[in-house]
Amino acid sequence: MTKSALVTGGTSGIGRATARALHEAGFDVTITFRSNEDQAKSLLNEGEVASIVRLDLSDPQSVDAWVQGQEGSALDVDVLVINAGEILRPSNWREMGIREITETFSVHAIAPILLARKAAAFMEKRGGGRIIFTSSTYGLVGAGPVLAYGAAKASLVSTTYALARDLGVSGITVNCVAPGNIDTPMTAGAGDAVLKWVQETTPVGRLGKAEEVAAQTMYFVNSPFITGQIAVVDGGQVLNM
Repeated sequence: MTKSALVTGGTSGIGRATARALHEAGFDVTITFRSNEDQAKSLLNEGEVASIVRLDLSDPQSVDAWVQGQEGSALDVDVLVINAGEILRPSNWREMGIREITETFSVHAIAPILLARKAAAFMEKRGGGRIIFTSSTYGLVGAGPVLAYGAAKASLVSTTYALARDLGVSGITVNCVAPGNIDTPMTAGAGDAVLKWVQETTPVGRLGKAEEVAAQTMYFVNSPFITGQIAVVDGGQVLNM
Protein backbone atom coordinates (compact mmCIF):
# COMPACT_ATOMS: atom_id res chain seq x y z
CA MET A 1 0.00 0.00 0.00
CA THR A 2 1.33 3.42 -0.94
CA LYS A 3 2.23 5.56 2.04
CA SER A 4 1.40 9.22 2.32
CA ALA A 5 3.25 12.29 3.57
CA LEU A 6 2.55 15.96 4.11
CA VAL A 7 5.26 18.61 3.96
CA THR A 8 4.45 22.15 5.03
CA GLY A 9 6.13 24.83 2.96
CA GLY A 10 6.96 22.43 0.16
CA THR A 11 7.31 24.74 -2.83
CA SER A 12 10.95 25.75 -2.45
CA GLY A 13 14.17 25.26 -0.54
CA ILE A 14 14.32 22.56 2.11
CA GLY A 15 10.62 21.79 1.84
CA ARG A 16 10.78 21.15 -1.88
CA ALA A 17 13.88 18.97 -1.54
CA THR A 18 12.15 16.98 1.20
CA ALA A 19 8.97 16.56 -0.83
CA ARG A 20 11.04 15.36 -3.79
CA ALA A 21 12.92 12.85 -1.63
CA LEU A 22 9.67 11.46 -0.25
CA HIS A 23 8.19 11.24 -3.75
CA GLU A 24 11.25 9.36 -4.99
CA ALA A 25 10.86 6.98 -2.04
CA GLY A 26 7.34 6.13 -3.22
CA PHE A 27 5.21 8.36 -1.02
CA ASP A 28 2.11 10.22 -2.16
CA VAL A 29 3.12 13.71 -1.09
CA THR A 30 0.92 16.67 -0.20
CA ILE A 31 2.55 20.06 0.21
CA THR A 32 1.20 23.24 1.74
CA PHE A 33 1.95 26.73 0.49
CA ARG A 34 1.00 30.22 1.57
CA SER A 35 1.56 32.42 -1.49
CA ASN A 36 3.61 30.53 -4.09
CA GLU A 37 0.59 29.05 -5.86
CA ASP A 38 2.15 28.98 -9.32
CA GLN A 39 5.08 26.90 -8.12
CA ALA A 40 2.78 24.58 -6.17
CA LYS A 41 0.63 24.00 -9.26
CA SER A 42 3.74 23.39 -11.35
CA LEU A 43 4.92 20.67 -8.97
CA LEU A 44 1.44 19.15 -9.05
CA ASN A 45 1.29 19.15 -12.85
CA GLU A 46 4.75 17.62 -13.06
CA GLY A 47 3.63 14.76 -10.83
CA GLU A 48 6.20 15.55 -8.14
CA VAL A 49 3.43 15.95 -5.56
CA ALA A 50 0.01 14.33 -5.31
CA SER A 51 -1.88 17.34 -3.96
CA ILE A 52 -1.41 20.93 -2.81
CA VAL A 53 -3.04 22.91 -0.02
CA ARG A 54 -3.03 26.65 0.61
CA LEU A 55 -2.44 27.27 4.31
CA ASP A 56 -1.33 30.41 6.13
CA LEU A 57 0.42 29.28 9.29
CA SER A 58 0.74 32.84 10.59
CA ASP A 59 -2.95 32.84 11.58
CA PRO A 60 -3.55 30.30 14.38
CA GLN A 61 -7.32 30.63 14.21
CA SER A 62 -7.47 29.76 10.52
CA VAL A 63 -5.00 26.91 11.03
CA ASP A 64 -7.14 25.48 13.83
CA ALA A 65 -10.30 25.82 11.72
CA TRP A 66 -8.57 24.07 8.82
CA VAL A 67 -7.34 21.27 11.06
CA GLN A 68 -10.78 20.72 12.57
CA GLY A 69 -12.60 20.97 9.23
CA GLN A 70 -12.95 18.53 6.35
CA GLU A 71 -9.71 19.72 4.75
CA GLY A 72 -7.89 18.56 7.86
CA SER A 73 -8.05 15.05 6.41
CA ALA A 74 -4.89 16.07 4.53
CA LEU A 75 -3.16 15.32 7.83
CA ASP A 76 -4.19 11.66 7.67
CA VAL A 77 -0.67 10.68 6.69
CA ASP A 78 2.11 8.27 7.58
CA VAL A 79 4.73 11.02 7.65
CA LEU A 80 4.35 14.66 8.67
CA VAL A 81 7.22 17.07 8.02
CA ILE A 82 6.70 20.48 9.59
CA ASN A 83 9.00 22.68 7.58
CA ALA A 84 7.19 25.90 6.63
CA GLY A 85 8.62 29.15 7.83
CA GLU A 86 10.78 32.06 6.97
CA ILE A 87 13.46 33.96 8.77
CA LEU A 88 12.71 37.65 8.92
CA ARG A 89 15.45 40.10 8.08
CA PRO A 90 17.76 40.61 11.08
CA SER A 91 16.64 43.50 13.24
CA ASN A 92 17.25 45.07 16.63
CA TRP A 93 15.36 42.91 19.13
CA ARG A 94 14.69 46.03 21.22
CA GLU A 95 12.60 47.39 18.37
CA MET A 96 10.68 44.27 17.30
CA GLY A 97 6.98 44.94 16.93
CA ILE A 98 4.33 42.76 18.52
CA ARG A 99 3.03 41.71 15.10
CA GLU A 100 6.43 40.42 14.00
CA ILE A 101 6.86 38.48 17.23
CA THR A 102 3.37 36.94 17.29
CA GLU A 103 3.41 35.95 13.61
CA THR A 104 6.82 34.35 14.03
CA PHE A 105 5.59 32.28 16.96
CA SER A 106 2.38 31.40 15.13
CA VAL A 107 4.30 29.95 12.17
CA HIS A 108 7.12 28.25 14.04
CA ALA A 109 5.59 27.25 17.39
CA ILE A 110 1.78 27.27 17.51
CA ALA A 111 0.85 25.90 14.07
CA PRO A 112 3.28 22.96 14.38
CA ILE A 113 1.55 21.80 17.56
CA LEU A 114 -1.90 22.06 15.98
CA LEU A 115 -0.82 20.12 12.89
CA ALA A 116 1.12 17.47 14.81
CA ARG A 117 -1.78 16.88 17.19
CA LYS A 118 -4.15 16.14 14.33
CA ALA A 119 -1.69 13.92 12.47
CA ALA A 120 -0.78 12.02 15.63
CA ALA A 121 -4.42 11.07 16.22
CA PHE A 122 -4.52 9.42 12.79
CA MET A 123 -1.14 7.76 13.24
CA GLU A 124 -2.24 6.28 16.56
CA LYS A 125 -5.16 4.59 14.82
CA ARG A 126 -2.82 3.31 12.10
CA GLY A 127 -0.35 1.96 14.63
CA GLY A 128 2.57 4.22 13.84
CA GLY A 129 4.02 7.10 11.89
CA ARG A 130 6.72 9.74 11.70
CA ILE A 131 6.61 13.38 12.77
CA ILE A 132 9.63 15.49 11.89
CA PHE A 133 10.04 19.14 12.80
CA THR A 134 12.42 21.56 11.14
CA SER A 135 14.01 23.79 13.75
CA SER A 136 17.23 25.76 13.26
CA THR A 137 20.65 26.20 14.80
CA TYR A 138 19.30 29.59 15.91
CA GLY A 139 16.92 27.58 18.07
CA LEU A 140 19.93 26.02 19.81
CA VAL A 141 22.16 29.08 20.03
CA GLY A 142 20.26 32.35 20.31
CA ALA A 143 21.11 35.47 18.33
CA GLY A 144 19.75 38.92 19.11
CA PRO A 145 19.03 40.00 15.51
CA VAL A 146 16.73 36.97 15.06
CA LEU A 147 15.55 36.69 18.66
CA ALA A 148 11.89 35.88 17.99
CA TYR A 149 12.76 33.39 15.25
CA GLY A 150 15.30 31.62 17.43
CA ALA A 151 12.99 31.51 20.43
CA ALA A 152 10.16 30.06 18.34
CA LYS A 153 12.45 27.48 16.76
CA ALA A 154 13.74 26.54 20.22
CA SER A 155 10.17 25.66 21.20
CA LEU A 156 10.21 22.93 18.54
CA VAL A 157 13.02 21.20 20.41
CA SER A 158 10.87 21.00 23.54
CA THR A 159 7.87 19.93 21.46
CA THR A 160 9.95 17.15 19.91
CA TYR A 161 10.98 15.81 23.31
CA ALA A 162 7.44 15.97 24.71
CA LEU A 163 5.74 14.27 21.77
CA ALA A 164 8.46 11.63 21.43
CA ARG A 165 7.92 10.67 25.05
CA ASP A 166 4.13 10.47 24.71
CA LEU A 167 3.78 8.90 21.27
CA GLY A 168 6.49 6.27 21.26
CA VAL A 169 4.19 3.66 22.75
CA SER A 170 1.95 4.11 19.69
CA GLY A 171 4.76 3.43 17.25
CA ILE A 172 5.12 7.10 16.34
CA THR A 173 8.62 8.56 16.27
CA VAL A 174 9.13 12.29 16.66
CA ASN A 175 12.41 13.92 15.69
CA CYS A 176 13.77 17.29 14.71
CA VAL A 177 16.22 18.55 12.11
CA ALA A 178 18.10 21.76 12.93
CA PRO A 179 19.61 23.19 9.74
CA GLY A 180 22.25 25.86 9.75
CA ASN A 181 22.55 28.28 6.87
CA ILE A 182 21.37 26.48 3.74
CA ASP A 183 21.61 27.64 0.13
CA THR A 184 17.98 28.58 -0.37
CA PRO A 185 16.13 31.70 -1.58
CA MET A 186 15.41 32.52 2.07
CA THR A 187 19.10 32.57 2.97
CA ALA A 188 20.05 34.49 -0.16
CA GLY A 189 17.72 37.26 0.96
CA ALA A 190 19.77 37.82 4.11
CA GLY A 191 22.39 39.77 2.17
CA ASP A 192 26.06 39.46 1.20
CA ALA A 193 27.40 40.32 4.65
CA VAL A 194 25.53 37.43 6.23
CA LEU A 195 26.65 35.01 3.51
CA LYS A 196 30.27 36.05 4.02
CA TRP A 197 29.93 35.51 7.77
CA VAL A 198 28.50 32.04 7.16
CA GLN A 199 31.43 30.99 5.00
CA GLU A 200 33.94 32.32 7.51
CA THR A 201 32.37 30.61 10.53
CA THR A 202 31.44 27.25 9.01
CA PRO A 203 34.24 24.66 9.29
CA VAL A 204 33.37 23.09 5.93
CA GLY A 205 33.48 26.58 4.40
CA ARG A 206 30.18 26.70 2.53
CA LEU A 207 26.43 26.90 2.74
CA GLY A 208 24.57 23.65 3.11
CA LYS A 209 22.37 22.18 0.40
CA ALA A 210 18.64 21.65 0.77
CA GLU A 211 19.14 18.06 -0.34
CA GLU A 212 21.51 17.48 2.58
CA VAL A 213 18.82 18.51 5.04
CA ALA A 214 16.26 16.37 3.21
CA ALA A 215 18.62 13.39 3.51
CA GLN A 216 18.62 13.76 7.29
CA THR A 217 14.83 13.95 7.30
CA MET A 218 14.66 10.76 5.24
CA TYR A 219 17.00 9.10 7.72
CA PHE A 220 14.43 9.76 10.43
CA VAL A 221 11.64 8.55 8.13
CA ASN A 222 13.45 5.25 7.72
CA SER A 223 14.45 4.81 11.38
CA PRO A 224 11.76 3.18 13.56
CA PHE A 225 14.00 3.00 16.65
CA ILE A 226 15.17 6.62 16.72
CA THR A 227 12.97 9.19 18.44
CA GLY A 228 13.35 12.37 20.45
CA GLN A 229 16.52 13.40 18.62
CA ILE A 230 17.72 16.76 17.32
CA ALA A 231 19.98 16.43 14.26
CA VAL A 232 22.10 19.48 13.48
CA VAL A 233 22.86 19.90 9.77
CA ASP A 234 25.10 22.94 9.59
CA GLY A 235 28.60 22.01 8.45
CA GLY A 236 29.80 22.53 12.02
CA GLN A 237 28.91 26.23 12.19
CA VAL A 238 27.22 25.86 15.58
CA LEU A 239 30.69 25.22 17.01
CA ASN A 240 31.58 28.84 16.27
CA MET A 241 28.30 30.54 17.13
